[in-house]
Amino acid sequence: MGKSPQELKKGHSSGKIKKLTYSKGMFALALLIIVVSTWLVYHNTLEHSFHFDDLHVIQKKDQITDIKNFKDVTYWINPNNRPLSYFTFALNYRKDGLSPKPYHTTNIVIHIISSILIFILLIRIFETDRMRRHRIYPYTYPLAMLAALIFALHPVQTQSVTYITQRMASMAWMFAVASLIFYLHGRVLHSRGKSQAKYLPAYITSLLLWIAAMLSKQNAASLPLICLAAEFIFITNKNRQPYKRFLIAGSGFLLAIVVLTVVAGLIPTEKGALSPLEYFATQMRVILKYMQLSFIPVNLTLDYNFRESTSMFEPAVLLSMLIHIVVVVIAFLLRKREPLIAFGIVLFYLALAVESTIIPIRDVIFEHRMYLSLGGFAIVMSTLFFELFRMTGKRWLYIIPVSYLLILGIGAYDRNKVWKDTCTLWEDTLKKSGGNSRAWLAVGDCYKQKGDLVTAMDYYNRSLELDSANTTALNNRGNLKLSQNDFEGAIADYTTIIAISPESRWLALFNRGIAHLRKGDYLKAIEDFSARIEYTDNIDPQAYFNRALAYVYLGDDNRAIEGFLEVLKLKPSDQDALFNLASVLMNSDRLAEAVTYYTQLLSYYPDHVTGLHYRGVAYLNLGRRADACNDWQKAANKGFDQSLSSLQKYCREVQL
Repeated sequence: MGKSPQELKKGHSSGKIKKLTYSKGMFALALLIIVVSTWLVYHNTLEHSFHFDDLHVIQKKDQITDIKNFKDVTYWINPNNRPLSYFTFALNYRKDGLSPKPYHTTNIVIHIISSILIFILLIRIFETDRMRRHRIYPYTYPLAMLAALIFALHPVQTQSVTYITQRMASMAWMFAVASLIFYLHGRVLHSRGKSQAKYLPAYITSLLLWIAAMLSKQNAASLPLICLAAEFIFITNKNRQPYKRFLIAGSGFLLAIVVLTVVAGLIPTEKGALSPLEYFATQMRVILKYMQLSFIPVNLTLDYNFRESTSMFEPAVLLSMLIHIVVVVIAFLLRKREPLIAFGIVLFYLALAVESTIIPIRDVIFEHRMYLSLGGFAIVMSTLFFELFRMTGKRWLYIIPVSYLLILGIGAYDRNKVWKDTCTLWEDTLKKSGGNSRAWLAVGDCYKQKGDLVTAMDYYNRSLELDSANTTALNNRGNLKLSQNDFEGAIADYTTIIAISPESRWLALFNRGIAHLRKGDYLKAIEDFSARIEYTDNIDPQAYFNRALAYVYLGDDNRAIEGFLEVLKLKPSDQDALFNLASVLMNSDRLAEAVTYYTQLLSYYPDHVTGLHYRGVAYLNLGRRADACNDWQKAANKGFDQSLSSLQKYCREVQL
């Protein structure tokens, strides 16, 4: 499509540009390249294990074990629950249980879709009037495909894709990019005077997709800002100026959302996080680190052990802020001449707006937070290459993006090997961050799993040398000491946790109670279990159970019985509580009640031969020898020798 010299000048073009047409086959080929390239880079993760937060998000999350848990409408209303992400985990669990492969497959598919959406987003952007006049317009498809491949293959993306829990991040931005695509489609139709019947469905779809993004993870809250930026940069009227009324309306909509979010108390908070100002100061340096990782993705690690800033006036913070201001000013100045570069820069920053500004998060830096920011980076890099190619016309320059993509893909494939299991992941982290207390702790856990308890203890000690307030390290070291019958050492570690960490106090009280119980200090054990039971927001049947055991050892059968009954109120099928309750009742000569609970135990656990045998003993003491012999016969048939002895002693004359 030709342009007049005047139009070309306004569009910042140096000559007459004709529209290049691409067939459906070319579109399909681009999609095929994106799909195959991404799959080749990530297929080696399919057999990788669960990691880090996967333990409590997937492996120990009761929410995902039953689809019926998602029928509660109130659960879906609060985006802090991330219900849509958890729903996909529940679908994986329903079909495949805790086999990691389907979870990994789902994550890879989500990443492929997100990469394709980056490709489609750029094509949609090129349909706006500003980009249709731009000199780089003829390179629409190859530029879009290059950006999508940079996004797909960048090594930093491995944390969002291979780390199963971070499906939350990739899903959120997948829906957000789709929402942006429909928003731009609606705006293009609207700005060209199309009927409401044509553009309104696009707006509605965009809104629904944004809601889906928010229900996946809250960081998609910055999407309205991204839409405003796209509106300002790409959507123009006949005078080639932005539509002010849309910008004003969009700003009002965004302000209303912020106010409603604050009033409704939906902004999440984390205990142990920095103050908002300290967090913002730290994030100025963190974002600079994200920039470095975008350009030079080396020394990637799960846990950066990043130094926190406590003042806005630190030289490193001030320098970082200055760099960010310069970059944003450059984007503003380029918005007409190089709108794609301007938008890529803005997208990089706005995609980080929720997690890297003033809402404090305990962990100040994670690679998965860069997921969509790398989309902005990819747009900038792709645009720079095709501007270079447009100016020179040298076809051999294509070796640059091809080589770059190969480097990225090989780097991502190699990085994925590190995610093989928890031990390889944390050993890699420790190599790159020797002062990281959490890494020493995690590798210590690996040695404990391997049975090398001496080395595990050394690693726990080193972790606590680096951070004496690391409650997980204290707890794990205490557990290791307890397993070695070092009761005093274990009690000391648990006592330290109780003193320094209110949020970890309930677990430490329980563990210290176990240590006292095993040590034989039953009164102190009861005291700790009772204190643990006071935490009614996190009820644990095991606290009631172990307190009841302590009463058994003290000979206080009545309180022991009360304790076991409390367990059964919380968990009627608890095997140990049923057996011990029945046994204490029998020892208290409450034989009929003992039979009742032995029978209840056997209804849940028919192969519980010990319960079968002792119900026989209770029957014998009640004068029901035939019933006793019947139970002993069943237990003896299952190989329980004690029942065989009882049969020989009491049942020779009984007809079974």
